[in-house]
Amino acid sequence: MNANNIKMLFREVPWKKLITLFVLVCCLCFENTLQAQAIDTGTSVHADFGIDGDVYDDQLSYWPFDAAAYIDQALGIDDWLDSAPDGNTATGAGVIDIFSPEALSEIAGISAGQNAFAELRQSAPIYSTPEGDNRIWIDAAFYRDQYVAGGNQDATVFDQSINKNFDDPRAWGLKVGDVPAKTDIIDVYAHLRRDFPITFQWAYIAASTADADGSNHLDFEYFRKRIQLDGFNIVYENPTEEGLDCGHTTYKFGATGNVEEHGDILLSVDYTQGGREAEITLLVWIDKNDFPTDADFDNFNTLGDRPFDFYDAGNGYVFAACTNSVEGDESNFGYARIALREGISDEAIFSELNNTGPTAAPYWGTIDSGGDQISEYPTDTFVEFAINSTLLGFDTNSEDGSCERPFGSVLVKSRSSASFTSSLKDMAGPFNLGDQPEVVVEIDDAEYECFETSATLTVSTVPPSDPPGVSYTYQWYVWNAGTESWDIIEGAVNSTYDATVGTYMVEATIIRNGIGGCTSASNSATVTQGTQAETLVPSCPDNVSVDCQDDIAADFASWMDGAGFSYEGGGGVVTEAFAYYLDDEEVTLENFVAPNFCDGGVAKIRYTVSDECEQEEFCETTFTVAVDETDPTIADIDDYMLPGCNTAWPDDLTTSWSDNCSDGGSIDSDGGVADGSDGCIQYRLYTFSVTDDCGNSATETVRVSRMYDETDPTIADIDDYMLPGCNTAWPDDLTTSWSDNCSDGGSIDSDGGVADGSDGCIQYRLYTFSVTDDRGNSATETVRVSRMYDETDPTIADIDDYMLPGCNTAWPDDLTTSWSDNCSDGGSIDSDGGVADGSDGCIQYRLYTFSVTDDCGNSATETVRVSRMYDETDPTIADIDDYMLPGCNTAWPDDLTTSWSDNCSDGGSIDSDGGVADGSDGCIQYRLYTFSVTDDCGNSATETVRVSRMYDETDPTIADIADYMLPGCNTAWPDDLTTSWSDNCSDGGSIDSDGGVADGSDGCIQYRLYTFSVTDDCGNSATETVRVSRMYDETDPTIADIDDYMLPGCNTAWPDDLTTSWSDNCSDGGSIDSDGGVADGSDGCIQYRLYTFSVTDDCGNSATETVRVSRMYDETDPTIADIDDYMLPGCNTAWPDDLTTSWSDNCSDGGSIDSDGGVADGSDG
Repeated sequence: MNANNIKMLFREVPWKKLITLFVLVCCLCFENTLQAQAIDTGTSVHADFGIDGDVYDDQLSYWPFDAAAYIDQALGIDDWLDSAPDGNTATGAGVIDIFSPEALSEIAGISAGQNAFAELRQSAPIYSTPEGDNRIWIDAAFYRDQYVAGGNQDATVFDQSINKNFDDPRAWGLKVGDVPAKTDIIDVYAHLRRDFPITFQWAYIAASTADADGSNHLDFEYFRKRIQLDGFNIVYENPTEEGLDCGHTTYKFGATGNVEEHGDILLSVDYTQGGREAEITLLVWIDKNDFPTDADFDNFNTLGDRPFDFYDAGNGYVFAACTNSVEGDESNFGYARIALREGISDEAIFSELNNTGPTAAPYWGTIDSGGDQISEYPTDTFVEFAINSTLLGFDTNSEDGSCERPFGSVLVKSRSSASFTSSLKDMAGPFNLGDQPEVVVEIDDAEYECFETSATLTVSTVPPSDPPGVSYTYQWYVWNAGTESWDIIEGAVNSTYDATVGTYMVEATIIRNGIGGCTSASNSATVTQGTQAETLVPSCPDNVSVDCQDDIAADFASWMDGAGFSYEGGGGVVTEAFAYYLDDEEVTLENFVAPNFCDGGVAKIRYTVSDECEQEEFCETTFTVAVDETDPTIADIDDYMLPGCNTAWPDDLTTSWSDNCSDGGSIDSDGGVADGSDGCIQYRLYTFSVTDDCGNSATETVRVSRMYDETDPTIADIDDYMLPGCNTAWPDDLTTSWSDNCSDGGSIDSDGGVADGSDGCIQYRLYTFSVTDDRGNSATETVRVSRMYDETDPTIADIDDYMLPGCNTAWPDDLTTSWSDNCSDGGSIDSDGGVADGSDGCIQYRLYTFSVTDDCGNSATETVRVSRMYDETDPTIADIDDYMLPGCNTAWPDDLTTSWSDNCSDGGSIDSDGGVADGSDGCIQYRLYTFSVTDDCGNSATETVRVSRMYDETDPTIADIADYMLPGCNTAWPDDLTTSWSDNCSDGGSIDSDGGVADGSDGCIQYRLYTFSVTDDCGNSATETVRVSRMYDETDPTIADIDDYMLPGCNTAWPDDLTTSWSDNCSDGGSIDSDGGVADGSDGCIQYRLYTFSVTDDCGNSATETVRVSRMYDETDPTIADIDDYMLPGCNTAWPDDLTTSWSDNCSDGGSIDSDGGVADGSDG
């Protein structure tokens, strides 16, 4: 079953059955991707994310090998863009944020055509489950790289001096420059998520280039630590501690193959066969010292906890040593090729490419090879991958369940060819991805007082505990200085812990929706105990001073209130004590009372506090009562005269008295004594006396007078009179003066008057004055007042509403009628000029008003509504747009018909005249038709319609294309050809040929005949043909084999390269040099180096041959078995002729050896 059949199978089966079907398809169509290193591209879904060569959610694109792509709805499938996550897995979502203000700002720059870097982040918080299906969205990013097309330049192009995948990345040189369109990276997408319920971690990545030729060569490099650009160089965020292994992080393994530290990863991809197959190479950064021989790799591939297998290419394990290290020779570090663990049947890498047509780009567009902003990714330019990080052993949770960050930074690079050693061209990034751990746990240092037993440590987690979605389990540890290790604290499993002096750490394990996750350890926190208490400071109430005017008892109780006494600081339990004093003599609390105000005095309290830290402090407060020496006050009564005349003297007077300390109250005077007279006024003197509770006294006197008189007063007379005006209101009263022999007299008001008859319009009212003097003598006078009175409105003679004759008649300036009144004379009256009073269709109304007022201010109003017919609006003829007659050479119509309407008249149907010729423009002839109409009021209108028609009998012309040969070799036949056509009347334009038909061959030259056909708008047609040829060759060249051999001698220098010949069925062949060789292991003193010959013929068919060269290499001196210095036995013993021992060597066999005969070496005695 080929990939095309698989895609059709996906399309035809209902989506809800695709899960079962997907397992079947994987078994049928894909080889072991990492062992065979090749996978067929195809649309697939992993952890609810679509790998389908497009960027939009809720759909899947399928790419048949021989037709354009088709798109199926796939609700619930996530992808890079479109919808925001909504908590519902039934609908898909885009993982890239395109809605936040930050994202919209970045998108605005891209949309405006800026050739600048841009970055968008994940559409949901990192490590969240935004679709409600327990799948964790770890992180996501979109990165727009600069482009070089259209005269632009990219600031992250590789300089060609140091530009290989196995170079120290810190040594790479970048520059501002340009690259070929097929290697110009435009857009990069990346995403990490963890599936559910099978918790595989998946990594997704996608990229686009400006152009492609059916083969793409891209590298996706994952750095475990964060890197960044500093000018034109890659630097680490923490350069003194990170990237020290030749610019990378190295994989480290335990004894059972378990990962102790994850390292950097390189995914190298080459698309071949027009994008139908992806050649995948997976590499990890290692220290070759950990695997000095192939046997060490062999042994690792048997370990039970290994994450992956190292890859044996058949002639040894593949390892590319690091070059150009910024720290000297570090060739022990490098990239080693890996494969999926043997025995794992699941697929781990999936890919898709838009290899048969364009696919929709984001709504802000992408960039093509011409530098234009376009709405689709061109064919073969958009690639996608899904990588099962867990199966491949890249999942950081595979170490020990700890919450490590999955990655740090990502780089995407393009290569010039399929060779891993080929030059790097363009770079996109770096950008951070998965650079934050899933869980962060923190605790703070704490201190407790000397009198306390412990301090409480509290865990802080990110994300915070929020059951039931997120919760944690905890385990606390204490540092054991003796063993220099953390000791578990049994039973300490809560988010808080009461700790004594020591150093503590806590581990938190995240629980998501009831399922245990990774575990994160906190920082260490130190708990200490204070040695000195806070200073003890007592506080007393403020001193209080009062006098008898205050509430002494209440103030004293408030001053004594314990709430006024407090303290700050102290250590442990603080003891409070009180001492009481009256005028500096200590008393008991029972005898501690406020001083009285007659005597005055001072009360004092001493407040003493002491704590468990032997601090003792006191403060004092006083309550002072002032003595009373103030006389009372008698409320003064002004001297006054008794009311009336001849009034009897009072027996006594009464007033009040008050005191600053006593209550005061009412007080009576004595009976008074005679105090003289003045004419009719007599006087009497009354005296008040009072003494307060403290013996202070006061005295006051009051002089009272009275009047005596029995003569009647006199009222000044007012004549009767009429009020001015008409309907004048009656006065409330009248005013005159009066006089008396004893009293002062003065002004006097009458009563309100009483009605006193009428005479016609004249009314009368009688007002009365009355006055009595101080001694009861009285007098009376009256005044009669009259007035004119009229409240009846006049009457205006009514005029009926009427319409003016004719049409558009002018409004009258005013109207005229008569009026009458019950009292006034009446007469003729004119209206005002009228005011507009609305309209009804073509009828307008104007309201005229008559107004009149009589002599007494009574008024009347009448209105008359006058109407008229008014129309100055031209009728309207329904417009007919100018138009062209259908067909060609069509006869002119006799006339045209439309409708007309009017604001007042009924309107109806109307015919034009027969039309008049109105010129021509090329093949277009024109005729002008006129409509005319007049309404009932003489308003008229005219409309014209210009009718055109096409006239043409001439055949179109197709622009000839000369027969030609396609460039290159094995070039795909064009789907069609394009030329232009023209016509005497039609616009002409671009025209595509048919798909062509085979038209014979001549050796390697094949021919195909393409036919253009076109018909103009009037049915005139033309045909042209073009014969296209191409060179076709798919046979690989042959490299003359050289047998593996050993260099002569010992420690012989490796040859710079090897030379052989090559031949080809079509190309000339010739001599060929190998590469410089790579170290290929050793066996004892025998070293091996692998040289590779590579050649590609004119048609792109390539061949590779390798030669394994060996040499004897030994720079280690042999070893002679040592003989200790010794003395010959006896005396004068002859020197031995020579000595004998053995020797050995790392490479030679060794054996027995004799010394020389010896030489004299001095003497001692």
